[in-house]
Amino acid sequence: SYRRYSFYAQDRWDVRDNLQLTFGIRYELPTFPDDPVENPLVFSTYGRHTSEVPTSNGLWNPRFGFNWDVTGDAATQVRGGVGLFSGRAPFVWIRNAYGNTGLEYVTFTCQAAQGVPAFSPDPNNQPRNCTNTTTAAPNNINLVDPDLKLPQVARYSLAIDRQLPLGLVGTIEGLYTQSVNDLLYRNLRIEEVAGTTVEGRQLYRNRNTPGLGQAIDVTNTDEGSAYSLTGQIQRPFRNNWDFSIAYTFSRSEDKGPLNNSTANSNWSFNLHRDDPNKPELTLSDNDVPHRIVGTTSYRLELLRGLSTDLSLVYVGQSGKPYSFRYNGDINGDGSTGNDLVFVPADASQVRFEPFRAPGTNGASDRGQLITPAQSWNNLNAFIESTECLREARGRIIQRNSCREPWSNRFDFRVAQNVSALRGQNAQITLDILNFGNLLNREWGRSEFQNNQAFNLLTPTSAAAVNGQRQYTAFTI
Repeated sequence: SYRRYSFYAQDRWDVRDNLQLTFGIRYELPTFPDDPVENPLVFSTYGRHTSEVPTSNGLWNPRFGFNWDVTGDAATQVRGGVGLFSGRAPFVWIRNAYGNTGLEYVTFTCQAAQGVPAFSPDPNNQPRNCTNTTTAAPNNINLVDPDLKLPQVARYSLAIDRQLPLGLVGTIEGLYTQSVNDLLYRNLRIEEVAGTTVEGRQLYRNRNTPGLGQAIDVTNTDEGSAYSLTGQIQRPFRNNWDFSIAYTFSRSEDKGPLNNSTANSNWSFNLHRDDPNKPELTLSDNDVPHRIVGTTSYRLELLRGLSTDLSLVYVGQSGKPYSFRYNGDINGDGSTGNDLVFVPADASQVRFEPFRAPGTNGASDRGQLITPAQSWNNLNAFIESTECLREARGRIIQRNSCREPWSNRFDFRVAQNVSALRGQNAQITLDILNFGNLLNREWGRSEFQNNQAFNLLTPTSAAAVNGQRQYTAFTI
């Protein structure tokens, strides 16, 4: 269990009739009344206590804002602010340490040769390994840096609103966010070994830790940032209609998406080019460099004395970024889903196994043989047809350097106001999301890649030759 204490104070100071200053401060204190169970084997192996969780790591979040009516007639207003902010605490990531000390449960799989233990109805006398195995089954361990601070960012904003001719209002706004305390996962079990892959990728191995599996630790990093610049023109509602149009250019970078609830998944699926415990700062999964948002609404009277509002919203934006990875463990760190691919410049930089595709004309049909040369021709054509791969030839591709196509979407709403009892008003609404797709199934389509990662090459079990792995036939 956990408890969270929060305190907030704010004051606004009207320095002048046209200048307001706002000061605020928030204090967040998460506490964990109970400690996880201590596992002595983890301490003797890694020098870390499974019973340690953050204590008294409160966060002070001061902030300041201002609004300046430059000429005193609301024709030009300058507004902005700066401050520290922390959102809702992701306690699920801390909870992992309580359920994965290595003592709460045991997970193991037994083949027939290893001996499958008999069922035991006694909850205090459950099997802990296969019957023909003397070593304890390895259990994954989750650790939390005792100095861990919950996520916190510093945010800066500045905007100008200006009255324009024809009753329009123009806005330019900039926003910059810098990580102060973000989260980073590490696997304490892996260690470097001599040698590299042919493309220069460091090789790793899992240390021999009897009774212990992966040891995933969560700590802090201050690397990560995002910025955006928005321009908007709007017509406030009058004469029964309004509209607005806005364009935003933005960029966001981080060291990992943190889009899983378990520690092992947050580490093992964090794509990297070299050190899995020190991922580089790259585009985030949520990076959207270009976005256009347009809205308009019109009020008419279809029923006497009762207004009807029609609204249309358009959102057009860049597609999500994605990456190309191996479907297997290339660097020996034990994860089969975190190695970004090396994009070969020519056939000499990749090895394929010959493969005979299954026949379709009965038992006598031996199928088609796909030679390594044919696999290279298929892969080479795919690389040439994919811009991000084409630009990465001869090197390991960077995380999220590829992008899905631009998407367009319209949403439509009808809101009918009706009279209710005793002078109260009620409203009946109809919302049609992605209205364009209702009219034409080719409109409003949004392409995406599952998990924002595409498995490009699958390594075989064959031994590497001069640091170069062999891959299954490429047939796309």
